[in-house]
Amino acid sequence: DDSLFLIPELVYDSLLYTWTGTGGYEAFVPLPPGIPASVIDTFGVFTLTVSNGFCASVPDSIQAIVQPTPVMPVITGDTLACEGGSFMLTTQTPQQSYTWIDPQGNSILTDNDTLVIPLADMSHAGTWIVIASENGCQSDTSGGFTMQIDTAIEISIVTTNQVCEGDSIYLS
Repeated sequence: DDSLFLIPELVYDSLLYTWTGTGGYEAFVPLPPGIPASVIDTFGVFTLTVSNGFCASVPDSIQAIVQPTPVMPVITGDTLACEGGSFMLTTQTPQQSYTWIDPQGNSILTDNDTLVIPLADMSHAGTWIVIASENGCQSDTSGGFTMQIDTAIEISIVTTNQVCEGDSIYLS
């Protein structure tokens, strides 16, 4: 769970600090402990007043907006591709961006919910995961999605025969 930390620009031991905020929040120290985001709900205003015992400052406030955590994405898509072919993975979680992590631990950033690998190789075989992001907040990591890459079949035709135009060639 993330926390909000209230930090004044300057801290002097000789001054008294009074923080007030949403939900009856009060603190009387310059650097109060972090406030869990779950306590703030979705929006909060926190105000600081500083005094020297005789005079008080003009209060200063900050608005805190708690962004919701994106829904954990679920990967669907191709489960088998041929080496040299392409494959596509997708998640039906509409967010701002996605971090796809391949079986080797490499990250691929996209701004839509579909990842296309145009030229599959054996390093793409294994477990893929994805993390969705929205407004700077990350979802939980998806469950693993297993991708299998089949080895490309290589063939070659070898002949030592020369042919003339109009002759037939027999392959076996």
